[in-house]
Amino acid sequence: MDKTTLRKVQLVQLEIAKEVKRVCEKHNIRYFLTAGTLLGAIRHKGFIPWDDDLDMVMLREDYDKFLKIAPLELRPEYEIQNWHDDSKCPYEYSKIRKKGTVFVEGKGNPEKERGIYIDLFVFIHLPDDEEEIRQVTSQLVDLHRTLLMKCGFRPWYDEGRIIWKKRIGYILYQFKALTKSYQKLVDEYEKCILRYPNSCNKMNEQILSLSFPVIQKKWYRSSVMVHFEDDVFPAPVDYEKYLIENYGDYMQLPPENERENRHQILKVSFGK
Repeated sequence: MDKTTLRKVQLVQLEIAKEVKRVCEKHNIRYFLTAGTLLGAIRHKGFIPWDDDLDMVMLREDYDKFLKIAPLELRPEYEIQNWHDDSKCPYEYSKIRKKGTVFVEGKGNPEKERGIYIDLFVFIHLPDDEEEIRQVTSQLVDLHRTLLMKCGFRPWYDEGRIIWKKRIGYILYQFKALTKSYQKLVDEYEKCILRYPNSCNKMNEQILSLSFPVIQKKWYRSSVMVHFEDDVFPAPVDYEKYLIENYGDYMQLPPENERENRHQILKVSFGK
């Protein structure tokens, strides 16, 4: 994706984020910038120049409230995609998409791509015990990879090439996907992530590998507004601790050969 197209994608994502902000502020729903979007806000005052997505996160109680309200409050040009309404969605979080656009990812399922989106994560609460964290993380990673196979995703693709080590590694999950229905896998995943109460202090916004860092709920006890492009959005009050935990020396730019959009976009259309 060339820089001009990437910038147009970013501006659509910013438009979607402003719509989420509008709904959340109207209904007193807490949300935060997270992941690379939070990093971009602090380091670049906007998108990381080469980033091709936008990430927000909510605590469970706010996320559940948003999912009830948003279908009635979002403007008609936007829609929510998650595994409650799309049997080809392998994620426990939601995507807010702009209708009439196209955004096809190389690792995804091209038949189910439905437009430019932002990710809306929900925090997964974790136990205090380190061994128990490892166990639940392993279970979630196993279920996630099986769901990817059930939904026709191709995580072994890299810029049109097949990474054969990863391809072979996913054969086991393809067999597992044959043994259970989509709904059974979703039910098992939800049972696992809802096992621990909201009072737990340890959590993460997504668990896609065994090495995902654990973050602290107390970092999100309140929010501060940070500049992002031409607007302001909430960040956790202890955002520096989050960024250090996830990125180390987060103000240091990565090497030039690592400054690339990571979703391997095959096709983009901005509609009318």
